[in-house]
Amino acid sequence: MPLVRPPSTVEPMLISDLLSITADAHCRTKALVADLSDEMLIGPCRRNFLPPLWVLGHIAWLYDHYLLDRLGMQPVGLSDVGALFNDQIALNSNLWNLPLPDIDTTMNYFNRVADSVSFALGDLEKASPEASFACRFCVQREDMLGEMLITQRQVNGFPAPSFVGDMVVASGKSQAGDVYIPGGIHSLGASPEDGFILDNEKWGHGYEVAPFHISRLAVTNEEFLLFLEDGGYERSDLWSKAGWGWRSYTKARNPVYWRENSNGWNARLFDKWELLKKSDPIIHVNWFEADAWCRWAGRRLPWEGEWEIAASLVPRFENKLSGPKHRYPWNKNTINVTFANLDGNFGGPCDVTSFPSGDSGYGARQMIGNVWEWTQSALSEYPGFAPDMMEKFSRSHMDGRHPVLRGGSWATRGRAVWNTLRNFEAMDRSDRFSGFRTCAV
Repeated sequence: MPLVRPPSTVEPMLISDLLSITADAHCRTKALVADLSDEMLIGPCRRNFLPPLWVLGHIAWLYDHYLLDRLGMQPVGLSDVGALFNDQIALNSNLWNLPLPDIDTTMNYFNRVADSVSFALGDLEKASPEASFACRFCVQREDMLGEMLITQRQVNGFPAPSFVGDMVVASGKSQAGDVYIPGGIHSLGASPEDGFILDNEKWGHGYEVAPFHISRLAVTNEEFLLFLEDGGYERSDLWSKAGWGWRSYTKARNPVYWRENSNGWNARLFDKWELLKKSDPIIHVNWFEADAWCRWAGRRLPWEGEWEIAASLVPRFENKLSGPKHRYPWNKNTINVTFANLDGNFGGPCDVTSFPSGDSGYGARQMIGNVWEWTQSALSEYPGFAPDMMEKFSRSHMDGRHPVLRGGSWATRGRAVWNTLRNFEAMDRSDRFSGFRTCAV
């Protein structure tokens, strides 16, 4: 039988560090709702979406339930206020029909919980392993929900959030084409020594891979446009049966936020239409669209194990899979703006050749940041998997219908993504900041 480890903990973390990242996460959450009207705070009822007002309360509930309550530090009366924001509500109710409190009441709940975190963590230098993990988990969920709120702004055509930056990055000189990676055995997944991880990364296990070639760069808008202009959306032979069913049902003729007018193809970013940037990665395509492009190009999506190898290993030998495994492609344990397009610093996706200092050991670029990347793999249990405190976070999606996404996007917080992180999504969702890179067949 595989070893099943208990729910995760991390080494005791400095309370000052926990409070710093918590405050930073809260600041961004508040900025994501501060400029929304009452109507926008509820938003249109859409599949897979949540009213931003409910998300604000739910984030507070996460800290309230998973940190304060578990530590016996929940202030009197908070449980009553937070009842509507329990995640079971999201699973079992139409949130648009709930009698949600107004923004002032919800923000008051958010602030009361935030003010209680410092008291709950105690006055020692470091928090306990359990409290460290619980707090770090809440920050991770807040960061992920924050990216979801950014996504909803994009889908609804709302203005960009106030914190989205306008930094400019130079294009690089990376050549298109593939990098070769030899076959061998890789430890796929995370180990207890890796620090904070999510439950679906547990635990690292032997993964045998044949030699493969993976593209240095993500597929660009220009490359995807060639598929469109060659009748890619009209040819059933390029699509899986399920993919063609989606294409026929939705009557999709191009990526969801593209339109053609007299000056060529344009793409919408939040509430603004701009001329299509051909060297940027294709973004907002679902798994079916990525798979169809691969069939047209004679390529395939990588398995998630191949993706992780290309991102995390530093090769020691030319013809043997080996070398140390790192948390980030650039082989350092720190992140800065020269390595990857993260945190909303650049206002959207960037040229696929930019950020050469973030190349992986094998020479693949932008494995972290810019766009989430689809893989062939469906989310499934690793040997030794055991759910953490939010039991249904991963397990309820291990149904063979949710492909794994890797690498994060331009809107992902830098602290919220690493090489072994496994995101996942339904095959037909194109609202995510998702694109793809490919492997040779």
